[in-house]
Amino acid sequence: MYDKNIHVCYMRNGNIPRAKDHSWKDFSLLLLPAIRHDLANQMDQWLEIAALASGPAITLLRALDVIGWHLGVQNQRTT
Repeated sequence: MYDKNIHVCYMRNGNIPRAKDHSWKDFSLLLLPAIRHDLANQMDQWLEIAALASGPAITLLRALDVIGWHLGVQNQRTT
């Protein structure tokens, strides 16, 4: 669920402070609450997006991943 596009969404856009000395554990302790916050605060929107899946049902987390991936790609193209 974490790739360079999700990185752009959560790091480059300022949701998680940059620190070169973060361990993966430290980083995940910042990333996971940020993801949880985004899911919880926009629950109705994630439900609508997840319902658009034409194949098997997807989770709200997967919906966030798909949207985050596309936003990350767009952000990288504009910077």
